[in-house]
Amino acid sequence: MRIAERIDAFRELFPCSKQGGRASLMDEVIDYIKNLQFQIKDLSRSRLGGEPSSIPFLFVEGCGHYILDEQLIEPLEETLRKLLEVNPSMATQLLENKGLFFMPVALAEGMHNHE
Repeated sequence: MRIAERIDAFRELFPCSKQGGRASLMDEVIDYIKNLQFQIKDLSRSRLGGEPSSIPFLFVEGCGHYILDEQLIEPLEETLRKLLEVNPSMATQLLENKGLFFMPVALAEGMHNHE
């Protein structure tokens, strides 16, 4: 019973895990912990007077995705296109977690014209 309760607690912390099983949840937890360890190591280096060793990146919280600094230069549409090619369900889920969704352009234009 205690394991099931803890798994449910993890699912609350990692919103992208609600559809996956225990293995995918554990993968996300491990990825997140690795990210935190990396950030602590990098922060420690910069605080001790050394140069940070990392390449700047963003961690898309709760979804296990990293965006490297070079990718931030690309337009958002291009970054989303690449994510859609690699993992369409995760791209859709990422947008839904931010309150956004995909729709055909014709439908969006039709909605705009009725206003």
